[in-house]
Amino acid sequence: MKKILLALMLTILFVACGGSGKSTFILDNPSDEKITVTIDGKEHSLEAKSNEKVELLAGEHIVENDKYKVTFTVYSDSKGGIINPTGYPYIKERRVYSVKETTQTGNAGEEEFVIDDYIFAGPFSVTYDFIIDRSYGQGARGKGDWDYDLFEPFPETIKMDRDVNIYSKMYNKNEFLEMVQEVAPDLRADYEQNKKVTKTEPTFRKEEDSYDKNMAVAQAMKDENTKKYAIEVIELDKQYAQAKDAKTQDKLLADYKKAWKEYVQASLKVSDADKASMGYISPTNFGKGIIITSVEVK
Repeated sequence: MKKILLALMLTILFVACGGSGKSTFILDNPSDEKITVTIDGKEHSLEAKSNEKVELLAGEHIVENDKYKVTFTVYSDSKGGIINPTGYPYIKERRVYSVKETTQTGNAGEEEFVIDDYIFAGPFSVTYDFIIDRSYGQGARGKGDWDYDLFEPFPETIKMDRDVNIYSKMYNKNEFLEMVQEVAPDLRADYEQNKKVTKTEPTFRKEEDSYDKNMAVAQAMKDENTKKYAIEVIELDKQYAQAKDAKTQDKLLADYKKAWKEYVQASLKVSDADKASMGYISPTNFGKGIIITSVEVK
């Protein structure tokens, strides 16, 4: 069955590079069973429906449970994230804040997603990733991909510099259903009546290797200056994916920002005729807070 879940819209009253090298991750267990997870050799036992905050330094780490052994790199400017060994769904809500009362989701968008074979729809997106990277797709406010973390409620008022803005929050499955109960109890009742509880497994973000594709674009550029900086950006992006320590990561990030600026400025000077046929590079590693380097299925 399908029901439309609208975000609770309130009348809002407004009052008109390199990181620390340490990031906070929430190790979460929304399941009904106790789980044990090992992080860098240290065992973490989580009771049902419990969580623990874990601080990880920039560098390589290993998370392991009875099904998976995951090796990943944390970056010095990482915003942290969520470690999801149970493979439960995590739902991100995009909520519109406005100086005027509204029932519209604006540019927050609407998507369908499934929990326990029940279809919801609204300004939400869902992920089952083993490690949910808060840095990926960072927002303009510097908090990362979502503004409000697990168990951190949306505020009733927000100070901002525009009439309308979109803020986001991450829920685990249990917290999401509690929110549904609060804002749409009839929908929660319908879900409970029609759900088919489904066990889900974690997914693993595919780390795209864009090196060859970007290099082909760069080599085809006619303007030598633009080509030079494009190749420099591509090489730095490749090196960043392999950087294990904070000092190296920060140096590469600083070099990348400089090279990217030079690349953009050079491309703006290209003639209109050459621009018509010129491709543009798209580095994929800068901006990530973590990169998974290997997954072992037991």
